Amino acid sequence: MTKKQFVFIIACYIQGSVLYTMYYYQMIGNEAWIAFTVGALLGLLIVALYGRLCETHRSACLVKLNEEVYGRIPGKIISVFYIYAFLISCSVMMRQTGQFIAGDLLMETDWLLILTIFVLICAWASNLGIKYFASVAPFTCVFMYVFTVFLFLLILPGVKLKYFLPVGQRPVSEYIKTVGLCAAMPFSELSVLVILVPELKTDNEKRGFRKQFALGILAGSPFILITMLRDTLVLGPLLKSFSYPAYEVIRLINYHTLSHIESLYGTLLLFLLFFKSAVLFYCFTKAFAQIFGCQKNIVFTAFIAGLTMLGTQQIASSNIMLIELVKTRIIYVLLAVQVLLPVMTLCVSEIRRRASAERRAAR
Repeated sequence: MTKKQFVFIIACYIQGSVLYTMYYYQMIGNEAWIAFTVGALLGLLIVALYGRLCETHRSACLVKLNEEVYGRIPGKIISVFYIYAFLISCSVMMRQTGQFIAGDLLMETDWLLILTIFVLICAWASNLGIKYFASVAPFTCVFMYVFTVFLFLLILPGVKLKYFLPVGQRPVSEYIKTVGLCAAMPFSELSVLVILVPELKTDNEKRGFRKQFALGILAGSPFILITMLRDTLVLGPLLKSFSYPAYEVIRLINYHTLSHIESLYGTLLLFLLFFKSAVLFYCFTKAFAQIFGCQKNIVFTAFIAGLTMLGTQQIASSNIMLIELVKTRIIYVLLAVQVLLPVMTLCVSEIRRRASAERRAAR
């Protein structure tokens, strides 16, 4: 894949996090869009960290990078923590998707059946390789922006600017926690895309990775922000009353022949969820294979699919429990693994690099 395609993959990956908005709304309601904006700025710092790691090591792949910095066995142990974080992110995404389909698109359908089919489709896309994601990402990213802006224009009659207020009346701790959640989900999750860096066509140059990650955030984040502004201006105090506000808003559109446009929107939204889940599944599978020295084949893919399904089933007993789990535990796990660990890795890398330089100078 080219660097431009990589940017679009990052952008679509962020767009696929659109259902995360329900967590933000549950924490600070109508001010969630402000927290997301700050979280996106922090996300730029997080990806700059990963970009720096990729640019300073021969092997930009996350697993090999850890082995270069810490040594073979300690590096694999560090990578296992990343695998755990990737499994959590994948399980949350698939749980959200299964419950969204069962609750809003195919009502009264067993979500476990939906989950099984969804995981199999993600496994199929994963086997197609990075070329599939690189080919569909540019069109998907641009089309979703056009369609979302179009829907925003249709819903304008229901917009009320007063729903932006009140502002700044909550405890500081709530704002800090929500910003942290926004930084963790989805921006710290971009660490999984470091697995894709070795597949970039870079002509042996390791420069510009920070730029590509930053451009991806700048290309994908406005989609979430537009969605949050639309939800806030239309639903206002009812933001916390719906499981999936981003979808419920579209139900309110009643413009002649477009009175049931939520069906089309739901299908497109489902493809975004599939894209992010499939990318997560692909990177998760690849990282797992690298840690344990396995060859990627049908049996191995089936094992990862089973592991993912088990994690998705066990992560929470209901949507309400999942929201509480994200707010109280998952946020800290993701920040610890996907922010603090790379900071530690960069520090150890710099110390070892300077020590090596001093030894060479002493000779």
